[in-house]
Amino acid sequence: MVGSIDRTEKRRILLTMTGKSDQQNSTRLRLNLRQLEVFVATARGGSTRAAADRIARSQSAASSALADLEG
Repeated sequence: MVGSIDRTEKRRILLTMTGKSDQQNSTRLRLNLRQLEVFVATARGGSTRAAADRIARSQSAASSALADLEG
């Protein structure tokens, strides 16, 4: 591909989760698109190995993204 530009940007998604009982004490969940991609691929594939194959990353990269998400 001639003239292609690789733009790798790190983006964060902020989700606000609230329950009916505590509308004023909201909790924010911070995650990036890589973590979300690995999470979804793991849920669909059933393992980090299957997720890594699905999204063309190493198993250790997939596991690391999940560990970051847990933190």
